[in-house]
Amino acid sequence: MLKFVVLLSAAACVYAASAPYTTKYDNINLDEILANDRLVSSYIKCLLDEGTCTPDGAELKSVLPDALKTSCTSCSEKQRSGSKRIFKFLIEKKPEEWAKLEQKYDPEGTYKTKYQAELKALNVNAPVEEAAAPVVAPVDTSAKSETSAKVEAEAKPVETKSESENKTPSH
Repeated sequence: MLKFVVLLSAAACVYAASAPYTTKYDNINLDEILANDRLVSSYIKCLLDEGTCTPDGAELKSVLPDALKTSCTSCSEKQRSGSKRIFKFLIEKKPEEWAKLEQKYDPEGTYKTKYQAELKALNVNAPVEEAAAPVVAPVDTSAKSETSAKVEAEAKPVETKSESENKTPSH
């Protein structure tokens, strides 16, 4: 888990302008980490406040907003490269999670616009969202449910005073 946190830290371009981010995780096997769905899911849940965070996950979560804002100015070259791979992976393989991360960390779309050219250069193949036709269930008017029959039986029109006065009594 520690490895993935650091990778996401790099992906987020970690600590801002104050000090370079640690390079102790620069030589981890990124493919191995991204192949571990449980690990990836755990860190995503941490970042989204949907699960508990390891200390490394909490660190990532605390630096992510600032790292995005500063365009990864304190990242090493390996961290920048790793972050691009992680972004591409999340966009292509975990689009629902990516959308949630975008909503949480970029609700105004500021960073999406800011990093659009970089993502395009990565040849990111985002899943195409098909225009879905509205789902309309056929209505069977021949049979009434027990509930609708009961509601109809209990629903009686309310007569106003003028309507009742206009009726002539039938003898």
